[in-house]
Amino acid sequence: MLKYTEKIRETAKRLLAEEKVDVFIGYQKGTVPMMNEPLLVNHPDKVDLLYWDHFCG
Repeated sequence: MLKYTEKIRETAKRLLAEEKVDVFIGYQKGTVPMMNEPLLVNHPDKVDLLYWDHFCG
């Protein structure tokens, strides 16, 4: 799953830096185990918060 997370972060960072999107919608680790939370990222510096595993969706 780490490969997916890294690929998502790379893609989000590129799209935000190139100003092709204003906001990237994804997930971050939640405060409750096995419950990831939706996340809106609007700056390339915040893409490290993005996370993907089988609990997303």
